[in-house]
Amino acid sequence: MKKLLTCIMIAVLPTSIFAIGGLGLSVNSSTFSVEAGSSDLTVEGIKVGSFSYDGFENGIGLGGYLYLDIIPVVDL
Repeated sequence: MKKLLTCIMIAVLPTSIFAIGGLGLSVNSSTFSVEAGSSDLTVEGIKVGSFSYDGFENGIGLGGYLYLDIIPVVDL
């Protein structure tokens, strides 16, 4: 019985440790492009200006996250 209880504790303990918190990294890339362009800025049918934007290709992203699950009701 003592061996069985020890085996169960060893199997369950690591999973409960991982539930306390964690961190990670998110990296992505996309294969799309946005063409450069411009547009008129109008307010109630009256042209008040214009704006332009640059184009780009193959956007990339980088992000990270951290979570703490140490409070049973509120997760941060």
